[in-house]
Amino acid sequence: MTVPRVVTITGATATGKSRVALDLAHALAAAGRTAEIISADSVQVYRHMNIGTDKLSDDGREGIVHHFLDVIDPDQTFTAAEFGARSREIIARNWAEGRATVIAGGTGFYLRALEQGLFAGPAAIPKVRERLKREAEEKGLTALHERLRDADPEAARRIHPNDPVRIIRALEVLEVTGLPISEHFARQAREEPPHRNLTIGLWDERDEMYRRINQRVDEMMAHGLVEEVERLRALGYGPEFKSQQALGYRQVQALLDGRLTREEAVYLIKRDTRRYARRQLTWLRKDKSIHWMPAADRAAVVATGLGFILGDKRPEPSMPPRLRKGRG
Repeated sequence: MTVPRVVTITGATATGKSRVALDLAHALAAAGRTAEIISADSVQVYRHMNIGTDKLSDDGREGIVHHFLDVIDPDQTFTAAEFGARSREIIARNWAEGRATVIAGGTGFYLRALEQGLFAGPAAIPKVRERLKREAEEKGLTALHERLRDADPEAARRIHPNDPVRIIRALEVLEVTGLPISEHFARQAREEPPHRNLTIGLWDERDEMYRRINQRVDEMMAHGLVEEVERLRALGYGPEFKSQQALGYRQVQALLDGRLTREEAVYLIKRDTRRYARRQLTWLRKDKSIHWMPAADRAAVVATGLGFILGDKRPEPSMPPRLRKGRG
């Protein structure tokens, strides 16, 4: 059996990833290959959160099977490791049964988990963890971070000295396995995924990206984002839940608490979304395997995806133009 070929459509928020993925799925179907879409969006997994996540409605999915939309309640968690493992199962099953898989989304941790996997490590050993916690309390977190630096400089460089959870976990893994946690991560990264992936990044000029973001926020407010958050609060999902700290929801929760006016909430959602888009691009630029294409050229993106899945034609990686500096 051939190795599954997958196309991932990624890019910053509001670049039209979902629409392009649908176009590609329809084009594959027209060419005789049914396709399913995996959503790589860490907030679209939540039920009852539709407007603020710009989630496709049932009709908006246009008859295409979508995975990882509406899979958990707003007080539950869905980890990147779960996403990666379950996505690999879907990709393998689809390919074995003659279907293609298209991935759409911009959550970097999800995409990394799919391609590289995530090191879960050994199960926590209560005695070891409790002893390390006591040491942190008695000797101070700095002493534990220094111990980590001596044993695993790479992990110490990545973990902030004031992050007790990750420091203790790194020392725990070292003690239980005899190997630094950075070595476990390196081994995981060297493992080849069980599929071949072409990642296409969609890019817009800065002004166009900002225009799309501002327009989307205005549409969300007009379509009832405030009322959606009111319904979430009625279900018991207030600002204390992680899901309600997502972009849009955090600001509207503050609006409903009386801490922001409507105008202030709209301004902050737009500003923070623009900043988030820039962070997404910074993250994605680190992946030198991405083939970047203009978001407006949907037909060319679809043709490139078709060529890879049906004909194993892989374009060379490329980089998007740098966004001109401007106010966020």
